[in-house]
Amino acid sequence: MDVVRTRLELVNEALGVLLNLPAGAAFSDEDIATVGGYVDPMLAELAADEVVYVADSDEIPAEWFLCLQGILASRAGPRYGSGRDLAGEERLKADLRRLSSSKPTYEVQKAVYY
Repeated sequence: MDVVRTRLELVNEALGVLLNLPAGAAFSDEDIATVGGYVDPMLAELAADEVVYVADSDEIPAEWFLCLQGILASRAGPRYGSGRDLAGEERLKADLRRLSSSKPTYEVQKAVYY
């Protein structure tokens, strides 16, 4: 199982959703460049909104991949004849917040007395 996914994988998956093509389909360089142009602004907005921070778009954590792919497909949708799904994006952002939040350790907290 992959630990990280790449920018190109993200763009290809979003294009597959937008164009309703099967996995592994070949996309034109123009389509890849068009959807790829949405990646950096999307990641910058997610970082500014404190949803998630992706330091390197070629090392996307695998657990965040599907949510990011859905948001990217929604952002690029108007260029391909489908509307932007704002409610869906908000649900995906909530999922990203949940996935990136710290988990409880269930350790007993030690008190420090002065």
